[in-house]
Amino acid sequence: MESLYDVIIIGGGPTGLSIGRELQKENLKYLILEKNNIGNHISQFPNNMTFFSTKDLLELDNFPLTITQIRPTKEEYLIYLNKFVEFYQLNIKPYHEVIDINKNLNQFEILCKHKNKTISFYSKYLVLAMGAWKPKLINIPGEDLPYCSHYFIDPQPYYKQNVCIVGGGNSAVETALILYRYGANVTIVYRKNQLDPQKIKYWLLPDIEGRIRKNQIHAFFNSQIEKIEDYKVYLKNVLNNQRTTLDIDFVLLLTGYIPDYTLYLKLGGKLYDNKPKYNPETLESEIPKVFLAGVYLAGDISGKTFIENSREHGKIILNALKKAKF
Repeated sequence: MESLYDVIIIGGGPTGLSIGRELQKENLKYLILEKNNIGNHISQFPNNMTFFSTKDLLELDNFPLTITQIRPTKEEYLIYLNKFVEFYQLNIKPYHEVIDINKNLNQFEILCKHKNKTISFYSKYLVLAMGAWKPKLINIPGEDLPYCSHYFIDPQPYYKQNVCIVGGGNSAVETALILYRYGANVTIVYRKNQLDPQKIKYWLLPDIEGRIRKNQIHAFFNSQIEKIEDYKVYLKNVLNNQRTTLDIDFVLLLTGYIPDYTLYLKLGGKLYDNKPKYNPETLESEIPKVFLAGVYLAGDISGKTFIENSREHGKIILNALKKAKF
């Protein structure tokens, strides 16, 4: 058996790294497991995307984010996370995908897949900080076709192509503007009657509204997709039931993301209105010795939890461990 850790953190994003740093400062024996590389979810953001939060709100443990602009790009923040790990020599194992967790007596066995091998690690406590990157499916025929995707990173494949973007949040709007400037023919389909200013970066809203007014970006509001078939999108207006068919090359279903609770449910946890229960004063879940952190605890309303208000989760968990006379 490998050595027993005090705490194992699953998730190597900003929240997982900041928790690891807090435990490190108290000389606890911890390990961070990440199924890809550091900050993998952020690496899936669109290239050159600029964060809404300013750099001071994204810094971890007061480690300086040294950039020239007030808001970092995706690429700048990924470099920052790498430097944070390197500077503090955090104990993290990238490309260790957790495939199962078992609770035996007073400890957890965490099984990981790494380079075609299965490796076990053991800990007294567990922190789930895996983020929210599982797409919200809209459950229509054709959603799984090869020219449909729930993710957007690089505009190059879409040059001079007819692209239908489903959604009206920040991701959908930012993607529409990126693709429009890259030379794609963009159509937005949104189930509500207008874009919500509360969900969109303030500097993007007048831009997208102007493009729609000028018909440079097409938009169908109060509309939902009934099916995708043979490079066509079939729409229905929810107010008058009028139907429209769009010829498309690609569909980007940017309807949001939720945490993957497979491991949590396997451990015996339950969801209530698509969200786990936890103690807000300790972040301990209803499973004893299992803590939740970052957007992983937010269920399908993860838009209310960000890096900037998750940075203190490490301190909360550490205090809970101390009170438990760890």
